[in-house]
Amino acid sequence: MKKLKTLFDKHREIILYLFFGGATTAVNTVLHLILSFGAGLDAWLSSTISVVVAVIFAFFVNKIFVFESKQKTRQGVARELALFIASRAVSSVIYVGILFVFVDVMGLNEIVFLAAAQVFVIVFNYVASKWLIFKKN
Repeated sequence: MKKLKTLFDKHREIILYLFFGGATTAVNTVLHLILSFGAGLDAWLSSTISVVVAVIFAFFVNKIFVFESKQKTRQGVARELALFIASRAVSSVIYVGILFVFVDVMGLNEIVFLAAAQVFVIVFNYVASKWLIFKKN
């Protein structure tokens, strides 16, 4: 148990980032299913609402639990939120671009580049969060 605690302490930030990334995916998926199948909304509307809620959820768990941002002013939090949303938008465009170029244009393996694009997005968002959005002063 002590080794596990040491390992967690050493890699705390990355472990929490991956854990809350999974939680964000769960929030997105469950909310989408509830809205689509439970409330009868169209898939595009369910998806739009669930993505917005998931991004807001991701912002707060990353701010509070993963990167432990101490920013409390309205202007500072607004800056963090704007940068967070912008980085997610940029990574989404890059994700779609990777799939378009490597799968649709070049005809390469979709599964391979789907996985590669996912890994890229995870790393990109982590780096953006650590070094730009929630950077420690």
